[in-house]
Amino acid sequence: MIIVRLTDGLGNQMFQYALGRKLSLLHSTSLKLDINWYKGVETFKQKRKYSLNCFNIQDNIATQADLDFFFKRNILSSLNSKTRKLLQLPPQKMIVNQTRFEFDPSLFSLPKNLYLKGYWQTEKYFQDIRDILLQEDFSFKTQPDPKIVEQINNSESVSLHIRRGDYVNEPDLNRIHGICSLEYYQNCVNYLQQYLNNPVFFIFSDDLDWVKANFYIPHKMIFVKSQPDFEDLQLMSLCNHNIIANSTFSWWGAWLNTNPDKIVCAPKQWFAVKSRDTSDLIPENWTKF
Repeated sequence: MIIVRLTDGLGNQMFQYALGRKLSLLHSTSLKLDINWYKGVETFKQKRKYSLNCFNIQDNIATQADLDFFFKRNILSSLNSKTRKLLQLPPQKMIVNQTRFEFDPSLFSLPKNLYLKGYWQTEKYFQDIRDILLQEDFSFKTQPDPKIVEQINNSESVSLHIRRGDYVNEPDLNRIHGICSLEYYQNCVNYLQQYLNNPVFFIFSDDLDWVKANFYIPHKMIFVKSQPDFEDLQLMSLCNHNIIANSTFSWWGAWLNTNPDKIVCAPKQWFAVKSRDTSDLIPENWTKF
């Protein structure tokens, strides 16, 4: 049994789920989701909720008995653990706390009963099951606004995501994450216009008023009125090309894009805190600025 602890917003949940799905297939075992983190999230200024139910996943929620299997110790479990150590056998189960941000291949050598706690933000954990994730798990249950879809399909569409919100308003998040500069977006646009004829930029943001007042490019811009998170994500994925923010949300919008000729522009520096090794976060075929 694989249990993944889900936390934060939709983008982070997708990374956490994707690793769990990979490991469940590797070990031919069940995948279950621990969503207890969301029970206390009402106190946060930026409310979060379990959001993977927008997809056609098999959202098997972990029961208390499932969690007790990993966390509740009794005489029998202690005896079993000591016996396996004495016989130099691998542990029957493990609780795994992420200790490094970069890709950790040792996860694939662990026993089949795992409780995973972390962010796991690299496609290297699940790139080999991309088709399964695209066609099954991360296929959407509903269709987005058909008018916007038509505009996307009838143009050389580029999604451009400017994240502000909690990255600006919450001091701790601002210190850790920071925000992408307007210069970054200008550099991305300048790069894309070398390769695209008459691109149309579909602007996604949690602060469109600020974007309209402060951001200008000499191309057609369509400001996408804020939809439910999953609809914005789906619309981003339908665009031909993507300019993402330092946000797992738009990261997934670009990753779900199935255009074989897509150009994805991503920030070279993901965090304001430079000590984290993010070398595995951006796929090799994306362009960094």
